[in-house]
Amino acid sequence: MRGGACVITVLVLASVPLEARAQTWTVPRTADGQPDLQGVWLIHTATPLERPKALEGRSTLTDEEVAEFRRRAARLFGTGDSDFAVGDGVFQAVLANPEKYTNVNATHGATDMIDLEFDNRTSLIVEPQDGRVPALTPDGRTRQTATNAALRQAEKPPDVGNALRCISWGVPRLGGRYGSGDMAYYQIVQSPGHVVLFMEAGHEARVIPIDTSAHLSSAIRQWNGDSRGHWEGNTLVVDTTNFSRDSYFMGSTENLHLVERFTRTA
Repeated sequence: MRGGACVITVLVLASVPLEARAQTWTVPRTADGQPDLQGVWLIHTATPLERPKALEGRSTLTDEEVAEFRRRAARLFGTGDSDFAVGDGVFQAVLANPEKYTNVNATHGATDMIDLEFDNRTSLIVEPQDGRVPALTPDGRTRQTATNAALRQAEKPPDVGNALRCISWGVPRLGGRYGSGDMAYYQIVQSPGHVVLFMEAGHEARVIPIDTSAHLSSAIRQWNGDSRGHWEGNTLVVDTTNFSRDSYFMGSTENLHLVERFTRTA
């Protein structure tokens, strides 16, 4: 990933069908006429980023399967006997349905987790249609394996990584590193020339200029990169470059080029 580009599409929908929303709801506007994205938002979906191998070829679950998954989640994580599940671990645990969920990296139990919402989707990724991040090139896979091994064997604090040191959880935050809990809350604030994305965990604020200015000089690198935004209809498009060599997202570091699209649907 370090030298290339990868495009995936992540879809998060409200429970009301898109057609119904289009007929009964219109996007509100700010005082300066821009689509209003402001508010405090909660992401508490249990749907995994990638479709599990066991559900290969299936983009949706039946209503009966969703009900069963909810019963399993209540049994595994409702009593506090299991370990804290990280990221897609909740869905994977419910899919595997063990007697008790264990996580060797957990530092506490499941009592600190908030309830996650199960729906019919089997992945947040909808493009490619297999619901999975495209495969790395052989060179990219080698670099990713080496980086992950170095993080596990780190002997000095700086080598552990920004997330484990609670310095920065980076961008993008897809669903929350902890699946939900303190990584799940976001606040969006708008002004005529800026949009601010404020994350509760780490109290990090991304201040994004909404203009046509160029990115910072390539010599200036930041953990969360340098973001520039513009509107395409009702969609806020945020283009981020200039990541630091200490940044890390699924194998990408300083050459990550991130494009995010934010559209309010309800």
